[in-house]
Amino acid sequence: MQHNKRHPLFRPTAIALAVAGVLAAPVAMAASFNTGAVTQGVVASGSNSELSAVVDMPVGSAVLTPRIRLSADGTTVAGVYDTQSGGAVDVFVATSSGSQKNSTNLSSVAFLGATDDGKNVLVSGVSGGVRRLVVYSQNSATTNLGVTQLTAPSSLNGKTDWEILDGAISSDGIMVLANLRSSAGADEQGIVFNGTGMLTSASPQIVLRDDFGNVANGNTVNTRGKAFATTSSGYRLAGELENRMADTITAAVWDFGNTAGGVNAEVIDATSMFSTLGIVSLRKTRADAISADGEVVAGQIYGNDNGGNQIDSVYAWRHPGAGGSTTQLLQPGSTISNSTNYYRVAGVSSTGNVIAVNGENGTATNQSIREAFVWTYDNGTGLYSGQSIGELDATLPNADRKTVIKAVSGDGTTVVGNGMRTASGGGIEAAAFRWTASSGIKAISQWLTDAGVNVGNQQMVTAEDVSDDGSVVVGYASNGDTGNDYYYVARVGGSGWSSGVINVGQFNGTLAQGGERLVALNDRLVNMGLNGAHHRVLMDNGIAAGQRCAWAVADVGGGRDSSQYLAESGLCGDFGNWRLGLGIGAAKGRYDLSQGGRAQLDGYFVTAEANYGWAERSRILSATLFYGNWDASIKRGYLNGAASDHSRGGDGVQSAALRMRFDWKDVARYQQMAFSPFVSYTYSHSRIDGYTERGGAFPVRYDDRTISVNEGRVGMIGKVALGERSDLRLTAEAVSQFGRSDDKVRGQIVGLNSFNFDSGNRAKSWGRVGVELDHRLSSSTLLSASLTASGSGADSAFGGSVGVKMAF
Repeated sequence: MQHNKRHPLFRPTAIALAVAGVLAAPVAMAASFNTGAVTQGVVASGSNSELSAVVDMPVGSAVLTPRIRLSADGTTVAGVYDTQSGGAVDVFVATSSGSQKNSTNLSSVAFLGATDDGKNVLVSGVSGGVRRLVVYSQNSATTNLGVTQLTAPSSLNGKTDWEILDGAISSDGIMVLANLRSSAGADEQGIVFNGTGMLTSASPQIVLRDDFGNVANGNTVNTRGKAFATTSSGYRLAGELENRMADTITAAVWDFGNTAGGVNAEVIDATSMFSTLGIVSLRKTRADAISADGEVVAGQIYGNDNGGNQIDSVYAWRHPGAGGSTTQLLQPGSTISNSTNYYRVAGVSSTGNVIAVNGENGTATNQSIREAFVWTYDNGTGLYSGQSIGELDATLPNADRKTVIKAVSGDGTTVVGNGMRTASGGGIEAAAFRWTASSGIKAISQWLTDAGVNVGNQQMVTAEDVSDDGSVVVGYASNGDTGNDYYYVARVGGSGWSSGVINVGQFNGTLAQGGERLVALNDRLVNMGLNGAHHRVLMDNGIAAGQRCAWAVADVGGGRDSSQYLAESGLCGDFGNWRLGLGIGAAKGRYDLSQGGRAQLDGYFVTAEANYGWAERSRILSATLFYGNWDASIKRGYLNGAASDHSRGGDGVQSAALRMRFDWKDVARYQQMAFSPFVSYTYSHSRIDGYTERGGAFPVRYDDRTISVNEGRVGMIGKVALGERSDLRLTAEAVSQFGRSDDKVRGQIVGLNSFNFDSGNRAKSWGRVGVELDHRLSSSTLLSASLTASGSGADSAFGGSVGVKMAF
């Protein structure tokens, strides 16, 4: 994971695609200032040197360009996404306990970052013709996020026309940096909003100046500062300091101390490096990146030497706390015959001992990146030594030989980025790479292939970020077989995990599908028990009043990709106006999943039914209890590269339900058919035990889930005699679910990120029709057979039942 990310003002345009997943950060900025001029989303670093999170937007939502941050511990997802509804943009914070979101009601929205815990999101947008910063904060007391608006000061440096240019938020949320610009565009200034705990609109504004820049010439301030990076605590900023009187721009570090009380700038002294290079005209120095502990700064130096040649390079500055206050120019000799004229910071490791640099050639208005370098600090010499990381294809013409570092791992061992190479079918193509000192530069596809992963015809186009230990890389890819573009997560080794690469969108779809199908399968088994085997109340089962009875029934149901089976037997007896019954049975169900996967439930259930009849049992009130205990078995399929992979798991599912029903028999007749209406209400509550999958390259852990459902039914039964011993029954009913509890699929991709999806199970309405034939085998034995067809709902699409009832 790159630990130092530069301000979005200086980032190239990120790739504009629809699937979230990775951080586009070709130049450096401190991780704690979670900036994100990222059109696609972000990857955050977590504990144990593991990549914390890469997720897609919730499955099924209309998402065009999501921009996402994930908390360092992987439990919280935060960001913004286009709703595709009139240009509206929503902000959301999703945790393992639920999610909150707001409509921004802003235009030209830019996602600027989030805190490390993911619970505070910073965006900028235009409202009332004014661009402002807005902090959205998780608020457990409401369903919406808290909103704090930060606007430019009404008066600063003698000007009253300031507007916000861009901003960033520190990892702890205590500070928000805002870079301002006067409306005329002739002046810029950095300020900091700070406070105790989370910011409020009344938080003081700290103007970034130096220790001598008070007031001169009336209301004109001598020095103006802008910050581009911050440490993990947010109390040390790095950027540039402009001296308006001397017309110079100098790199600076602002140290706020542990209490954010000081605001003085420490100017980075570059005199020594200037003299050794013979620089006679210094135009600008700037601090672009700072290490997590604030001890190392890297940035840009710009000027001319005594021969009039332009120098536009990178330097490293080490604070005394890092082993001596030293400044070093990081300018290697170019290994490409076409000279390299420009250098930019690409990333800094967490300790600052490794600095990545991209070289550029051309003019100030046409800077094309050519080659990349890694500089490593030597404790013995007290200096950085640099090396070129090489190229994917050195046979290309100079104009096409481009290597770009996008990120540095936290431990400094790995850099990732993009390069150019000759395509297999001819021509030139972009390809993602990974570099270490031991392996050199290697295409991501080759890195995976060497680890035994079948990548097929998938082209890893970019590598945008890397985990702390270098074992996980995320980026953008294209499927050469389908032409589809997507974001990928690739993992080789690291904490003993299997190697593989996943399409983020496709993989997240399997997470949601597995959770949704397990719940849907449970719903169907419960409904089969209550409205299949017990679709008729016991007083209407064909056994005359005053007798004891027994029954046995077998049900089967299913649809295009599912099947359910049930067998039950029971005893019943009459006690005055009551008929009581108790049954026990077994049930099994299966749902097919994508990529050859399946979800299966198998177990037993018990039922208890009490009927009360009056008016010669023409009116019946019944209560039926159902309890099922199933063993769950899940085989989840997903693509690992170009090959199908499977991870298996499962535990238990427990379901309890109560159905209340009223039947009014023979309320009306039409010719030979008698009509009997009925109405019922069912409440069910289910618990799905969590489990951790086994096998496969990307197993996941699913958390426990509880689901409650309310369901109402109203129907009509038409009965006609087919002779002395047979009756035909026709049934039509309307079903509606309501008040369904929040059903989320939560868990963690083992070794990677947590996830929190809506399962897709919704309260719904549908219809069901059925036909049933009763045939009396003897005066004490009745045989029944039925067929049903259902709309899209919690009943099986098609069902059949055979049962026998006996009086004794």
